[in-house]
Amino acid sequence: MGGAGILLLLLLLLLAGAGVGEAWRPPKGKCPLRCSCSKDSALCEGSPDLPESFSPSLLSLSLVRTGVTQLKAGSFLRVPSLHLLLFTSNSFSVIEDDAFAGLSHLQYL
Repeated sequence: MGGAGILLLLLLLLLAGAGVGEAWRPPKGKCPLRCSCSKDSALCEGSPDLPESFSPSLLSLSLVRTGVTQLKAGSFLRVPSLHLLLFTSNSFSVIEDDAFAGLSHLQYL
């Protein structure tokens, strides 16, 4: 292989490496323990408290059989893009005023 062939090979390796580096970029928000997450939705089951480390662009959040008993004011300020918020088999003793503040896109509760 001549000098031009080696240069071409190095260029291809550099370009391939740039694509791989992009694929390994960390996500904007982590999926909390006891949750299953996709690009725009999360399902949390059996979580002892309200998870907080979601991406702000999360669209759908389902909370099933959690240990959450209170929804405090501003509980969902970190996920302003939510369209759907689903609670299944939860027991709330207190839902404070403004618990859902900041959810201007919420369509289904």
